[in-house]
Amino acid sequence: MRMLQQLTFTLKIALLILFSVVPLWLPQTAIAASTQTFDQAVFQLPIKVDEQMTVRIDGDSSMAVINQLLKEQYQQQFPGTEVEIDTQGTDMALQRLLRDEIDLAAIGRPLTPSEKARGLIEIPLSQERIAVIVGKDNPFKGNLTVEQFIKIVRGEITDWAEVGGAPGPIQFIDRPRNSDTRIALSRYGIFQDGGGFVTGANAVQMETDDTAAIIRQLGRDGIGYAIASQLVNQNKARIVKLVVMHEALPDDPLYPYAQPRGYAYKKSPDLAASSFLGLATTAPGQVAINTAKASEAEAVSSALKPTSRISITQISEPETSAFSQTLKAIPLWLRLVLPLGLLGFILQWVLKWLEKRSPVSTPVAVPQPLGDEQIGDRGSVIQAEIIEANPIVEDPIVEEASATVTETIAPVPSPQPDIPQPPSTVNAIASVVPVGDVRAGYSVEAFKQAFCDNMLRFQGKSLEQATPQDYYMVLAYMVRDRLLQFTTPEIYLTRPNVRWVGELSAEYLPGPHLMNNLVNLGIVDTVRQGMQELGQDLTVISDQEEEPGLGKGGLGRLMVCYLDSLSTQGIPAIGYGLRYEYGIFDQQIQDGWQVEIPDTWLQFGNPWEIERPGEMQEVKFGGHTEAYLDEQGRYRVRWIAQEVIRAC
Repeated sequence: MRMLQQLTFTLKIALLILFSVVPLWLPQTAIAASTQTFDQAVFQLPIKVDEQMTVRIDGDSSMAVINQLLKEQYQQQFPGTEVEIDTQGTDMALQRLLRDEIDLAAIGRPLTPSEKARGLIEIPLSQERIAVIVGKDNPFKGNLTVEQFIKIVRGEITDWAEVGGAPGPIQFIDRPRNSDTRIALSRYGIFQDGGGFVTGANAVQMETDDTAAIIRQLGRDGIGYAIASQLVNQNKARIVKLVVMHEALPDDPLYPYAQPRGYAYKKSPDLAASSFLGLATTAPGQVAINTAKASEAEAVSSALKPTSRISITQISEPETSAFSQTLKAIPLWLRLVLPLGLLGFILQWVLKWLEKRSPVSTPVAVPQPLGDEQIGDRGSVIQAEIIEANPIVEDPIVEEASATVTETIAPVPSPQPDIPQPPSTVNAIASVVPVGDVRAGYSVEAFKQAFCDNMLRFQGKSLEQATPQDYYMVLAYMVRDRLLQFTTPEIYLTRPNVRWVGELSAEYLPGPHLMNNLVNLGIVDTVRQGMQELGQDLTVISDQEEEPGLGKGGLGRLMVCYLDSLSTQGIPAIGYGLRYEYGIFDQQIQDGWQVEIPDTWLQFGNPWEIERPGEMQEVKFGGHTEAYLDEQGRYRVRWIAQEVIRAC
């Protein structure tokens, strides 16, 4: 039956491809900026608002597409409401917001300290990387240090030979002075150290803040900058790697330049502003924002495509044969229907033939004994094939299987009364994952198919083009998908009379994640077989992982052991620590001596973490204290920090 279902699915897809009037085209992308979906918890999406509600938004043109799609989503969510959008620029929008002429300001840069002091608050929705670009025909193929790029901007470097390229003048293509992308770039300290974002005589100031216009102006000698996500699917410009600690593209965590895009609002916002922000920061709004970013990239790509000015009509000689005359006599609709009917008849015949050859059997969930190498010291484990999966992940149940295998399960001590016991790994897998679920399936075939799909989705490469690092990243994301099916300790925060453990530590040494998670899921052999059938070695793939050295050693491993013990006992626990940019250290042997070098464990990104900038908190450094009396006349002391940063 499974073979029959697979063949049916394949034939259906073939028919859709054959008779589709829209061509299938998969664009090649040189670079895609890191897409971060922020989990904002400040505003809630209301169930209902007044039908006469009007939300007034003004701001930067870089937010125009996001504003429009969120407007459509808002008006669809709350029929009868109206969203008014204008694009007079960030500075004008903030002034109008302070005068209560609008409800929200759509901004493409951070607020200044003076703007915050006037009672304005920003809520970022998307963190964009600012990429340095040159034209596709520019002979310069090297990298630039951050200092070299600054000197090009200021006109201190004017020839490509000064940065390792062929001799030739450099032209810096700059955006308008009121561009939020330009302002966001100028806020970085390296610009502030030399007097701000000052350009030299080799700069060309554009009149419009348009990425397509910037790219057209680059030519063979120009260099400029743009939002990285807008450069996808075009082939007229190349991104230049910037050297910080190593070569970095905009998708690298160490890439230096970023531009937040979001909204600004006044303290204690009204219902119009809070309801719109509630939509923007929840799932429907985040989908609209991601769609808007894809639309921005498509608009840039379309603007760069040449338009055809000459139309050529080919006149063919008329067909006079008997066959052509007979074919012309058949109506067009009948000519389309006949092939479809023929293919349908062939498909029906093939399906009936397969049904006769395939024995009809009803699958039953039967426990299968595992080998000693799979059991280890975990006790008895059940393997079952579930015919109808329960979509509720929270409390998985395998029906009719427990009565059959009750005697084979080792007794488990009952958990403490106030701590719920989490489901076992095998039961959770059996009840959560439906048969044929490709994205989170556990069979070898499902895993292979998902791996091929995810290689293109996550890395943008085919299996033939992929490196061992690409294989590791895709496999890690797939394992993470399966881990996210389980109930995490956060869910217990919403349950009454249930406690959970928070473990605080300045360091953690968890070791490599990939093989540890494969063992915990019980799918090492499945994944190893799938990788072998794809021509890869699981051991080679796992060796690509950079081990996170979050601290200097000490108690780091002990804290992880505590977490493992708590998890084994079914006690919900969360470990809190510091995410160090560099690990303990790496070592090399040079001339017989050990040499310590920085442990850049984040150079290729970390697939095991989910960044949540929406959960940022203020962290204060330095400063002084001041004594004062509160409203009740009590002596108090306040801390006046010298520096405040936001961290998550």
